[in-house]
Amino acid sequence: MFALRFEYRFEAAHRFTKTESIPCMTPHGHTWKAALAIKSPQPLNSCEMVEEFGVLKKDWKQFLTAIADHSFFHHAEDPILPALWQHVPSFRSLPFPGDPTTEMIAACFLKKAYAMGIGKTLSRFEHSLRQQRLENDFQMTMEIFETPTNSIALDPKNLEVLEKFVPSFSDFEGWWEDPAVDARWIRRRDKKAQSGRPTAVLVTT
Repeated sequence: MFALRFEYRFEAAHRFTKTESIPCMTPHGHTWKAALAIKSPQPLNSCEMVEEFGVLKKDWKQFLTAIADHSFFHHAEDPILPALWQHVPSFRSLPFPGDPTTEMIAACFLKKAYAMGIGKTLSRFEHSLRQQRLENDFQMTMEIFETPTNSIALDPKNLEVLEKFVPSFSDFEGWWEDPAVDARWIRRRDKKAQSGRPTAVLVTT
């Protein structure tokens, strides 16, 4: 089985709301690295390739450079958000369904890669993308480096397995499920659906 892997660095800040660690509660930044690997059991194509690198990585690179880079990763219901919206109305918000730990970032980024259809060109079959995921025509894995020495690797068999490991996915829906590269929105699943695709939404209980 061939695996194609792409690594990109980006700068972003985050903070936690469910910790007693003052440094982690304080907004702070990292030089992150995201490594997306796409595995395919298919034979080489007529060009003796799995797929052109540029075809596979174009949208993923754009998401990291245009959306993730220089954004503030935060819990969708972080109590400091009202002050941020008041003083910096257009700040680069990227909300998460829980605290933006390295684990949560890896899970949301992997779901985003699937939602964007990264890797779908590797399938030689005619059934739907969801069936492709379940039948493992291709499989993606994600590794997020918070520092040069600390990383989280995520290698689920399929998205259903992934969702069992992240309970808050059942409470929220948002940009990680949206195929649009520039999506930043989030909302609770029990809230009435909003029209359009807002660039950022402050979720309230």
